[in-house]
Amino acid sequence: MLPQAVTLDAGGTLLREEPSRAEIYAQAARQRGLEVTESAMSHWMHRTHEELPLEVNGGFRYSDPWFRAFIERIFCGHLGLQQALLAGVQRDLFERFSKPETFRLFPGARELMTFLRDRDVRVGIISNWGPALSSVLAGLGVRDLADGIWISAAERVEKPDEEIFHRACEGLNAEPARALHAGDHPEKDFRAARSAGLEAVLIDRADRLRGFEGSRVHSLGELQALLQRRCHDRN
Repeated sequence: MLPQAVTLDAGGTLLREEPSRAEIYAQAARQRGLEVTESAMSHWMHRTHEELPLEVNGGFRYSDPWFRAFIERIFCGHLGLQQALLAGVQRDLFERFSKPETFRLFPGARELMTFLRDRDVRVGIISNWGPALSSVLAGLGVRDLADGIWISAAERVEKPDEEIFHRACEGLNAEPARALHAGDHPEKDFRAARSAGLEAVLIDRADRLRGFEGSRVHSLGELQALLQRRCHDRN
């Protein structure tokens, strides 16, 4: 039997940045005379993510106020950029990540969402992301294939908190026990969804988690095939 609703993670599941987020930040640094590699920038981004609180200047994580503080801490606090140059970096990065062309859909994303909609399965997006996600999905041509989007910056709650899954199920008019969530993170997607009462499938493209105890696929195409095998049982 098909679920009443399927919710999907965004980053790492439906779409990715190209080049990587760390490389985009590193490019912004190099344009200002700071010699920073992608690897080094990745280090500073992860460190800063751990340093900042969940809320900054009234903004929840991944909101615009939070990202402004995130960029300032990286570029001025860790890399020594002159404060006078900060506004330009913030402007350029906000603009870059609001553009759909910064992102690429993973193969099978549109096909999976269309397959679900054609069979009256409600489709939701649950993502730890900022307010630009809806317009990014629209630019990539898949926003209209989702019945709802639950973004952590707007909901002020993020995965792995069960609450964001419950809100999505309520918005999709689906019982958690009749909903399925798919994402690429073992804790924030798979185990969090299971804890919230949903069925869960892990997207493990690189086949890194061969001993993972739970439903696992390597692509969105495999996820669609898994669901397709259940179609004849729907009643």
